[in-house]
Amino acid sequence: MSTSSLRQILLTAPLGAMLVALVLPASAMAEMTIRDAETECITNQPFPMIEAVVDPAPQEARVYFRSADGEDYYYIQMAGGDGRYQGVLPVPSPETTRIVYYVEAVSAAADASRTPDFEVSVRDEGACDGRLYLGADPQIVIHSTVGGSAVLPQGFLPSGVAATVSAAGVSAPVAVAAGGLGAGAITGIVAGSAVAGAVIIDELDDDESDAASPSDP
Repeated sequence: MSTSSLRQILLTAPLGAMLVALVLPASAMAEMTIRDAETECITNQPFPMIEAVVDPAPQEARVYFRSADGEDYYYIQMAGGDGRYQGVLPVPSPETTRIVYYVEAVSAAADASRTPDFEVSVRDEGACDGRLYLGADPQIVIHSTVGGSAVLPQGFLPSGVAATVSAAGVSAPVAVAAGGLGAGAITGIVAGSAVAGAVIIDELDDDESDAASPSDP
């Protein structure tokens, strides 16, 4: 029986309000609210961060995101405490000028609450007051929401991404084959190698990228 059904039964019974207070924890009774999740922009520098205040504290909080040109949402788990949660996003690629995101929180009773979709611009660091993750390697884990979607989200760089999780729940580590912040190309899911099962990202610098591109006829 769901929490909402149990609540309705108890409220219609004699002394229902008192029984609800005894049977259900306060966090299950309170409707979750999410605020301060909207930002005017995010930066194109490592690593943009989305922050939100969730009350009461959720069992889980996530940021769902995509580039404005992409169709499929991906999500990352948010971390934090005392009602304030942060989620570190991968860096938008140079061609990405806008992203769409929303924050979702789930209570211990499996009740979910989410914000509207926010579409925001991607700007240079000096032109955006958006929050940045300033720690070491953020070890971002990106979850797909649609079966058969690209391993990494369209319009984002692989830098800082430690692993991906498919919509079916299959996890694979991400290995960056070369340095730099190029656009990055997935060269395959490797099996039987030193990084078996890993998503191999070949990041080329500008000179290598030009050399790898086919010449004009």
